[in-house]
Amino acid sequence: MNANKQFRVCAGVVLSFEMMQGYVMLMLHSDALHDAAPALIACESFAAADVMLGGDRQSIVLGRLHICMRADNAVDVFDWLQRRFLAAGGAR
Repeated sequence: MNANKQFRVCAGVVLSFEMMQGYVMLMLHSDALHDAAPALIACESFAAADVMLGGDRQSIVLGRLHICMRADNAVDVFDWLQRRFLAAGGAR
C-alpha cells in the first residue's frame, strides 16, 4: 500500500494516510491474515477542517469516520495530520 503514514488502531487493523492535493485519503484496513493481502475496511477523503480529536483523546474523527485508537495514540495521529496540512500550505 502506497501511503505517507500508517498508524496501528489495534491488533490487525491499520490506519493509512495518503496526502493528496488539498485533502487526505484515509484507508482503514486489516492486516490480520499474514498470508493474504490487506482487506480494506473503510476509505474516506477529508480536508483539514474535517479532523477533530475525540473528547476522550483516545479517538479521532476523520471526515465521517470516528476511529477509536487502541494501539497508537489518537493525539499522535492528530498532531501528524496538523503538521502535514501546515506543510502543504495551511488548513484549507
